[in-house]
Amino acid sequence: MFTTHNTGRVILGPPGVGKTTFVNNQPTNKRDWVDQDDLFGELGLKWQNTDDPERTYTLADKMLEECKQEGYRVIGSLFWTYKADAIVIPELEQHRQFIQTRPDLNLDNVIKIRDILSKQVEEYNIPVFLNCQDAVDYVENLINF
Repeated sequence: MFTTHNTGRVILGPPGVGKTTFVNNQPTNKRDWVDQDDLFGELGLKWQNTDDPERTYTLADKMLEECKQEGYRVIGSLFWTYKADAIVIPELEQHRQFIQTRPDLNLDNVIKIRDILSKQVEEYNIPVFLNCQDAVDYVENLINF
């Protein structure tokens, strides 16, 4: 079900930026990217309503690195301090529109995650993109060199 490659990659973005939609819209004969929620759920990580978020999301960082080493191309939003290959942060107004269609998301929490990812962009010099497709195109171009 999940495709592996010679080179694994990780793209992070806050909830509500279209990560799952991107993964689900891949052609069935070329499903290169996996939704982190699906993969980590199958691996048994429980991140919702956790009593110890730091422990849970630090474990997610370790799992991301292992997945990358195994050749998975993962796109998701579960992290603590993980240095992704690219980050997706759409313009705030566009993101608000996306979030309005998601009753399961809390805007204040999503904005906190946007802020954390924005700090990581600066701290780690990670490329940032307005949408998932541009981030994937950038990362796949790195792989092809």
